[in-house]
Amino acid sequence: MNYRYLAIDFGESYVGFAVSNGILARPLEVFKYPQGNYKILQKHLFKIIEKNIPSVIIVGIPLSSLNSSLKIKEIFNDFLFDKSGWKEKLIWFDEDYSTKEAILLKKKKRMREDSIAASIVLEKYLESIRFN
Repeated sequence: MNYRYLAIDFGESYVGFAVSNGILARPLEVFKYPQGNYKILQKHLFKIIEKNIPSVIIVGIPLSSLNSSLKIKEIFNDFLFDKSGWKEKLIWFDEDYSTKEAILLKKKKRMREDSIAASIVLEKYLESIRFN
């Protein structure tokens, strides 16, 4: 089966996206939305999903912060995937330190690290399923 993966690095104003065919992850884009306006984010997220048609959607959550992890899960479950069939494709995956790694990898000063962080989360997820 040919899987397509979409990773999401969620932030309060920026969301990073990365994609993969199961071998390498690549940063896709960073989307800026008005803080707390999840309808705008939902609309853009659905466009990304419809364009890339992922088999699996990996959402990075900070396992070191239970409150942040629960908040992200609540936002995705209640606002972003409330009535869509994509909820079944969701996998929560540890994003701890992905932003710090992304800052170190970032090549252009203007490039936001969010999409790089999403690709790091996706790479780690792919490694975890390859070796388990």
